[in-house]
Amino acid sequence: MKSALIDIPSTLVVQVEPLGQTFPVDAAHKWIDCPDDITAGNFSYINDQFIAIQVEPLPPPTADQNREDAIARLQSSDWLTIPDVGDPTKSNPYLSNVQDFIVWRNAVRQYVINPVAGNITWPTKPTEVWTTV
Repeated sequence: MKSALIDIPSTLVVQVEPLGQTFPVDAAHKWIDCPDDITAGNFSYINDQFIAIQVEPLPPPTADQNREDAIARLQSSDWLTIPDVGDPTKSNPYLSNVQDFIVWRNAVRQYVINPVAGNITWPTKPTEVWTTV
């Protein structure tokens, strides 16, 4: 068993704690013992019963939304295009896996050039590997 913190005006379960680990709350909330499968944000407490909240899934992104997402991904990594970032003769430390980022950026760029609608499995951004000379 657990204890669920109920927001009285909305009936929403806003927090769940192990039984006996509750704390004082204001008049707009109350603690109710609950089964272990109750989770915050996913249940309401109505007429002395926990009711699962049915959440409507978000619609898949449009082609324009995916294009904007791709642009943002590229913009956040524009610093990688600075010529000396991967050049050990000009930078210390230097990014030793610049080529991995070039491949990643090219894959992301395809969604800017040819945007598609729907959920995309985005290419995995490489982890920076900094090397000192």
